[in-house]
Amino acid sequence: MNNLAEKNNFWWNIDKNKVLWFKARENVVAPFKLEPSITRSIPSVTNGNPLYRNTQIVKGSKGLTETQTETFTADGETRSFTVGFSISEEPTIMIDTGSGWVPQTIGVKGVDSNKDWYYEIGDGTVTQDRDNNILSTTSRIKVEYIGQFTLVAQTHDPDEINRMKQINGTSGIVEEAQSVENVDGKEAALEAGNSKLKEFAQNSKTMSFQTKQAGLQAGQLIETQGYGDFNFNDGEKLLITKVTLFDEDGLLFYSVEAVKGPKYRSWAEFFKELTRKAEIFVQENIGETDVLLVPVNYEKYWVESEDPNIFREVYPSETLYPSEDLYPMFDAQDRVKGIVWLDNGTELGRQEVTQLDGEDTDTIESLFYLGPNSANTTFTHFAFYSGYYGTEQLNTGIVYDERPYPTTKTQFETLQISRTDYKWD
Repeated sequence: MNNLAEKNNFWWNIDKNKVLWFKARENVVAPFKLEPSITRSIPSVTNGNPLYRNTQIVKGSKGLTETQTETFTADGETRSFTVGFSISEEPTIMIDTGSGWVPQTIGVKGVDSNKDWYYEIGDGTVTQDRDNNILSTTSRIKVEYIGQFTLVAQTHDPDEINRMKQINGTSGIVEEAQSVENVDGKEAALEAGNSKLKEFAQNSKTMSFQTKQAGLQAGQLIETQGYGDFNFNDGEKLLITKVTLFDEDGLLFYSVEAVKGPKYRSWAEFFKELTRKAEIFVQENIGETDVLLVPVNYEKYWVESEDPNIFREVYPSETLYPSEDLYPMFDAQDRVKGIVWLDNGTELGRQEVTQLDGEDTDTIESLFYLGPNSANTTFTHFAFYSGYYGTEQLNTGIVYDERPYPTTKTQFETLQISRTDYKWD
């Protein structure tokens, strides 16, 4: 309910009759204005937003890889081979028994029959039909597929980050992470993150007052008048979040809370507490099969004089010839090919780019997903390679950037490396 309300700028409440109300904030207006003449005494104002954040991390959404190609060598015994990602759609499988690559027929596990190989969406293992001859040690298997993976999306409110930086002299970044379900793709995850920032990247004030006048209900917007001393502008609307009726010496009064900015409602707090208890239970029962997803972010602002340069375009002319110190230009599809992990300059392994956007534009966004079965070793740096001849074979292509990242990765970790390259103006 909170997610739906945030995306649509709605408000929800369960009233005293246990009726659920879910409507736009501006659609329910209080029957009168909040002004000094209707309040019993001076209102109290509380400042602060315990839910404030200006950077939102969204975890749990599903992303799709670029086309992945993985090759295996048979051992004369194994019929099942596991690729690096869960498979999202029917793959292409070919075998080479010494005479070149031969396409294979593909079927769905438990559904199809009389096929050479079987797969299942959401699983990373392809299996050879048991009626076929098992592949010998001189045979190879090539699997081309689109994979799926769990990604982490991150959104920012630059103005709020800068404001907080000026206030406290730090980086200004206030982060909050949240897991989501049934969200597919980076764009949908970013939308979910932006909806959180829209609600919570702002100050919050709560005004509490008492009045004899009836008619106020939780969910109404009440307009303020005459409270400039409390930094409320005339005409500013506050959301009523709580109304309590009480008796004092035979007189009925209403105790009211109204908020400017984000604040969880009482019913939301109730359900949130149940969720928090469930999350604690899960954390206390983490097993060895759980994987920690670690986001890593890089940016590079290119200048034209850099070599090699994935953005610069050069063409032969009467005054320009190929030479040892002149790098060729890259075709758009070859600007970003993959990532390398190194130990003090020695390549230990590499992997093709997982997702790539804007390769033919001035801003290239790339994502590299090193899953539980990838890069499980000790290394000191990441490097990024490009070029027509850049493949998963070590020391191929052209390395265009290197970044320190000393770590020892295990099968209980997944690294999501997001990178943005910007061309000069």
